[in-house]
Amino acid sequence: MRKSASNDRLAYGLGWFSIALGVSEIVAPGPLKRLSGVSAPKSVMVIYGLREILSGVVILSSPRPARWVWLRVAGDVLDLLTLAPSLRGSNARSGQATASFASILAVTMVDLACAAMAEQTGRRRRFRWY
Repeated sequence: MRKSASNDRLAYGLGWFSIALGVSEIVAPGPLKRLSGVSAPKSVMVIYGLREILSGVVILSSPRPARWVWLRVAGDVLDLLTLAPSLRGSNARSGQATASFASILAVTMVDLACAAMAEQTGRRRRFRWY
């Protein structure tokens, strides 16, 4: 199997993951907010849910989905920045926030790897001289 094909399959999986996560953020922002330990308002969870769904739809509807995983990377950075204030010891749920932060960081690494592989694959194709 070509690297680009397996990377596109990973991107499609990330697209479906985005949609599932987005739906859960819209349907149950309160419980998800408590579970993750985030101190942001519920409306932020709903907005981020819409962002996740949009990212997923764009990834799934693209013939070259891995290139669009950069949307997920940008969203991951936003999630980490939103969650960072919740890591303070004064937050009663700082332990949950730390676990959520670590989980988002792990997913960010997968998103970065997928997006970076898409960039390398695209460059290699453009610069072949035969």
